[in-house]
Amino acid sequence: MTDLKYVLITGVSTGIGNDAVGLLIKKGYYVFGSVRKEEDAVKLTRQYPQNFTCLKFDVTKVDEVKASLSMVTKILNGKRLNGLINNAGLALGGPIELMDDEKFRYQMEVNLFAVRNVTNIFLPLLKGDKKQKIKGGKIIMISSISGVFNTPFNGAYCISKHAMESLAEIYRRELLMYDVDVVSIQSGP
Repeated sequence: MTDLKYVLITGVSTGIGNDAVGLLIKKGYYVFGSVRKEEDAVKLTRQYPQNFTCLKFDVTKVDEVKASLSMVTKILNGKRLNGLINNAGLALGGPIELMDDEKFRYQMEVNLFAVRNVTNIFLPLLKGDKKQKIKGGKIIMISSISGVFNTPFNGAYCISKHAMESLAEIYRRELLMYDVDVVSIQSGP
């Protein structure tokens, strides 16, 4: 297929990411999906034998993400990545007063720093060039309504998603010149 579109989704072992893989493949996309566990990679590869490549990396490990960039670039073989969906994330609950520093930092590492790193690593495959008529891709941030409305006992998660909202807005403005559209989805309960 010459018009096949390629999308990378982080965190596809369950939930929104897993559902997105199935939907996009049904709509004719080729999907790269990241997981952390080998058993998830095996399960998903069996579940989606066509138009799917499972990437095994932890979003917080830059070297693993960079290694996957090489694999994606090889499969694309000169084509563009049409979309990046930053879906991987977690919610660590509890009173902010009692949350230890390590747990708080890990919340930020997964929901903020890793999103920035994954985006920056794959950005060269998404950037367009208006002068050369190369269309840019789309970046979708799976954020949360908690990035807008703060709730008690969910502070670390709310802070991480609020920061993600700001990150998305900065990327949105900075990447306009490369025809990259950045969208934030604020899902709720």
